[in-house]
Amino acid sequence: MQVATIFRDVVAEGESYDFPADAGDEEIRGFWFPSKGWPFVFEERDRVVGAAVIRPLEEDASVATAAFIVASASRGRGIGRALGEFALQRAAHLGFNAMQFNFVVATNEAAVHLWERLGFAITGRHTAVFAHPRFGQVDALVMHREVAA
Repeated sequence: MQVATIFRDVVAEGESYDFPADAGDEEIRGFWFPSKGWPFVFEERDRVVGAAVIRPLEEDASVATAAFIVASASRGRGIGRALGEFALQRAAHLGFNAMQFNFVVATNEAAVHLWERLGFAITGRHTAVFAHPRFGQVDALVMHREVAA
């Protein structure tokens, strides 16, 4: 599963996901392809180079959340932005009123800047909750925006 390979690499980088490094394929599949979720991928030349999944923030919520990954060799080319824009459009189509991320690692500047460019605002902060491999315990941000139908 190409998504699992990319996800394992992203988790190993230690910059953005608090997920077990030794997670098996079934655990990863459950995260990226949940029963109450809408996964999608970004492909180039029949290879998955990015993936995202939209899910309700809470059971029967009108607010969505999402997770995103881009293969390291494919970063810096707008794939994350394309996934984010599509996720916002899809969330509106699915009837969600807003999208919120409860755990954006504050030191992940590329992600924070991307979400801010896409209209997300920082609405909260969890102090020292992510074990970063270089910076130690760092904050995670809550980022929120309304989605347009």
